[in-house]
Amino acid sequence: MKKTAIIASVLLAASATAGAATQQSGMQQNAAMQQAQTAVKISDAQLLKFINAMKGVREVTQKFTTKLQNAGGQEEAKSIQKEAQQAMVQAVKDAGMTPKEYNQVVQRAQSSPELQKRLKDMMSDK
Repeated sequence: MKKTAIIASVLLAASATAGAATQQSGMQQNAAMQQAQTAVKISDAQLLKFINAMKGVREVTQKFTTKLQNAGGQEEAKSIQKEAQQAMVQAVKDAGMTPKEYNQVVQRAQSSPELQKRLKDMMSDK
């Protein structure tokens, strides 16, 4: 796995919850979550916070990618990943969101062409 991909996925992994669900119940949960997500619209204000958070996370990723690529070993890489994760969480908080809220928008955007379009439009307006 590329080191940059590891950094980019750290924030998502940090808020993931552990659990052992069967594949069927996991699929049922995903379907229920998608239905609930489509019922709750994300406001423009929330999307602006998300865009600002995303920019902060991107800056952190860029900063730590070089550090990670130059890591002297696994222990140093783990330390850098931990530092990057903390910096990403702080960037999200500085934008006025919680990591959970940020991750929810990421997940919804991945499955919603409408939300992707709104984000793209808002980013081009900024």
